[in-house]
Amino acid sequence: MSDTINAGQLDPEFASKGRFSHSAYDHAGPIILDSTQKTLISSAPRALSTLKLLRLEPDGALDTGFGVQGVTTVAYDGASRVFLTGIVTDETGRIFVVADYNYAPDSYHPMIVRLLANGEPDTGFGEDNKAYRVYRSISSTSKDKAISAPSKARSKIQSTNTTGSVGIDKGILYFHSRDHIVAVTLQGDLATEFNGTGYWRATHDNNPVLLKAMTESEGSIYAAFAPLPTDVFQDHVFVTRLDKQGKVDKGFADDGYLKLTTPDHTVLPALLKQSTSNQHFVLACAIDINTYDEGTALMGFNRDGTLNYSFNNGEPVIIEKNPWIIATPNDLTFDASHGEAEKIYLTVLYEDDNGHSPFTTLRFNSDGKLDTTYGADGWAFIEETGLASSITCQPNGQPLVACSLKLPADPRTRIYLARLLT
Repeated sequence: MSDTINAGQLDPEFASKGRFSHSAYDHAGPIILDSTQKTLISSAPRALSTLKLLRLEPDGALDTGFGVQGVTTVAYDGASRVFLTGIVTDETGRIFVVADYNYAPDSYHPMIVRLLANGEPDTGFGEDNKAYRVYRSISSTSKDKAISAPSKARSKIQSTNTTGSVGIDKGILYFHSRDHIVAVTLQGDLATEFNGTGYWRATHDNNPVLLKAMTESEGSIYAAFAPLPTDVFQDHVFVTRLDKQGKVDKGFADDGYLKLTTPDHTVLPALLKQSTSNQHFVLACAIDINTYDEGTALMGFNRDGTLNYSFNNGEPVIIEKNPWIIATPNDLTFDASHGEAEKIYLTVLYEDDNGHSPFTTLRFNSDGKLDTTYGADGWAFIEETGLASSITCQPNGQPLVACSLKLPADPRTRIYLARLLT
């Protein structure tokens, strides 16, 4: 629904007053639209050793034909927690959920869960009649700890890992798992034609890096990473393109690597997404890392690794609300409009110097400029306390957002799927 006066606010025609909630939906994980335009939402709360998927009709009603009365539950063992990072469906409708399996402190294995199109766990996928596989030959250790953080950093809320870094091409599923990009067949076996092992770990000039974002496009893998900081983060990041064999494509950018710089700002990649109607990409990065005014930078580039000069004249879009306000990227999506009519939505972790952290989204025009018809000069806020995390758009352009919200009449913060007016 289009309502420019209230653009960015809850759409009262969706679910209940613009919000879907359910007792099984207790953690805001990744969301996607399937081929029938129904919405798959995911949840994997701490300490329960289960993950859940729910499917909704386009109007926000629970699809009770999915799983058991609209909910599928998959139990796992051996991990302190599972962090969901993406969902994708294949041409038969099967559902693949990718995750990081936290088997020890700061240590992770890649994990895939496979469901049938009706939501039933596919117990033929893993060992011992399990619907999941854990790839124990691949291990990542968390490196992205705070570097030079302020001694009295006020933020106590954490951004969710909702990159959606997963794609399928010609029977191979590619996904990002911490330090690695992993390639597996749809049967679940490592695709060893990819880098000889089925996985790739980024380095640059033979040095380790922070691999933070990935997207798949027509069999090529685009990966974004930052130099590993020794003291503070740097003012530049790199994007590379891998071929189907997991090798750096020397025909991309400058000998395989595109260097993107944000002068006077430290920078760390967060999200890499391709336009739904154009051929370019947008990289969202956190800037001014571990300061009181962390912000976001958006940078556009083309498939061949050249800068997209139609996007802010090839310069980074620097997003900082005001000094002493945090606005770091959570997720990014494109609507279904074509060409210059395309809109870009961004969710951010927002917090001001008084500790207020409302549900926050931004909308940009295709040229990278804030869309001043959305919210207040491109920024839209809902309630005093909330967090907008995963975002996608329905075919009519309306955003769906996995979020937490504390409503005025509710003493608790709860998890919702919200739909916004445009």
